[in-house]
Order: sequence, then structure tokens, then C-alpha cells
Amino acid sequence: GSRLVNVASGASLGDLNGHREYQLAAGNYQVEVQNSSDIGSYRFVAYVIVPTGAILARWNASDGALGALGAPTAVAVCEAEVCWQDFKNGQIVAAGNSAWITRDAIRLRWIAAGGPSGALGTPTGQVFATTKENGFGQHFVGGEIYGTEALGAHSVQSPILATWKAAGWENGTYGYPTEEQTCTDTECSQVFQGGTITAAK
Repeated sequence: GSRLVNVASGASLGDLNGHREYQLAAGNYQVEVQNSSDIGSYRFVAYVIVPTGAILARWNASDGALGALGAPTAVAVCEAEVCWQDFKNGQIVAAGNSAWITRDAIRLRWIAAGGPSGALGTPTGQVFATTKENGFGQHFVGGEIYGTEALGAHSVQSPILATWKAAGWENGTYGYPTEEQTCTDTECSQVFQGGTITAAK
């Protein structure tokens, strides 16, 4: 019969049985091995990359491999203050001891804006789908990131954010942002699907 064993980062299945060796990439794995006809040896069946830390806690809170995210598809990657891990149906991003479900386009925009130390700060909730054009969004302490597959993801921050909210968010007059805001010493402007918002700093 088969059994599941935990294998440390960078270990090999040769550590388990001294015969067959399957070197694993860096990461924490749960490996399924099955008895072969040779007494005392096992054969490799499958492995699951097991998240750790805050990413693991968020994944478990989402019902793990049985939940909407599914199983991990890659090991976690870290850049400066942010770590993320891809799953079959999404991504989890972490900063410190907190983690949130997101998607690649949002994470890239967030990091470009300075990550948790930037103007957006950290997420205040999970990624969500929007009804217009099958879009997506995520709320942050210092603003929003919204987008679609076609438009990509863009942040909306102060001082533009108040006008965009009042106009009905992505379903209102302006629609989705199509560029990042640009600012002078006195005002900021941002281009949306339905026009440009300009606001005093």
C-alpha cells in the first residue's frame, strides 16, 4: 500500500530507502510512496508542495487542496517583503505574518507600487470578482487595485479614488482604470475607460 511522508526542503527519496533517489527542488513536500516488490524499498508515486507559514494558514483556511484554490503548483517565491505561491486556481501572497488570496496581475501591480511599504500598504481582504467584463479587484489600506484580463491591473489611490468611488467604481461613468495615476506638484490625473479624472493633491 501507499503512505504519505514528509520530506525536508531539498531532500531526496533516497533518504527514505537508500535505493531509488528522486531529488526535489527547494521546498517542503508531502510525498506519497508505495511499496515495491523489493523488500525495504519504495517507488515514487506523487508529491504535493506543502505551503508554510502565513501562506499555509491562509490555504488551510480556504480548505486546502479541497478548496477553491486547489493544490499548490509551485514552491513559494519571495521578493523583498513579499512572498507568494501559485495554486491550481489562484495565488496566495504574504507579508510578514499575514496572507491573502490574490492573483498574479494584482501582486505584480502591488509590488510595483512598493508592496506593503508603499502607498497602497497591505490588502484588507481577499481578491474578488467583479461583474463588469469578468474583472477583478482587491482592497488595500491605501487604495484599490482593479482590472480585467484585457486591461491588466491598475491601482486607484488618493486623490483620484474619492471621485472614482462617488461615480460608481468600475460600474460607473469612468469604468476601469487603464493607466496608473500621474501627479504634478499640485494635482494628479488618471485615465479610465470612460475618461480622465483630475484632482487636486
